[in-house]
Amino acid sequence: LNRWWNLRHGALRDLWNAIDSICFDLAVWAPGPELKEIHETVLRYGLASLELTFVEARSLDSWLRVDRLRWQSEGIDNLLEQGLLSEREADRVGRGSHAPQMLWAWVASLIVKCAMDGRLPDPHGNVAATLATCERARGAIRDILGQMETQNPMPFTHIMALLVKLYLAVCIGLTAFATGLGINEEDDWSASVPGLILAVALPVFY
Repeated sequence: LNRWWNLRHGALRDLWNAIDSICFDLAVWAPGPELKEIHETVLRYGLASLELTFVEARSLDSWLRVDRLRWQSEGIDNLLEQGLLSEREADRVGRGSHAPQMLWAWVASLIVKCAMDGRLPDPHGNVAATLATCERARGAIRDILGQMETQNPMPFTHIMALLVKLYLAVCIGLTAFATGLGINEEDDWSASVPGLILAVALPVFY
């Protein structure tokens, strides 16, 4: 639970905040309809990086390479359908854990280009702030995918296995007790049917 909480309110929140911050800063530093395309491009890249992060996290759960490649291809197709990436951009960004991080390098390069063209009020300060935001976003993606690729600690796995075995033992014991009562007293097996189902089905699922 703590792992999920830290992922949701840590790395994922940092990635969302980076997208919001970079769009907000650019709107303040470089307003005007003539820069609308740059604003939209930065937003597209930010949202595409978020979706690619989920695509990569989902593909990590695939046991087979063919399934992982299928998830990645479907993720790219969804980005193209939503207009978050062009076909040329999708070909350049590629597939893999580097893809969502690479988009933030593109965002940083775009802001640096704006500074070099004299479109930012404080080129040095604005670029420094932008690079810091992009680095936080890239670090958040790294943390998300890193946690997805890291297996649970062995003590946790052993504890869960022990609890499951104890639960099954209790279910079997209760079923045997109910069956014995039904046979000895009323010759009725109906009370033991749910327990028998659990005793057979639970080991299969676990």
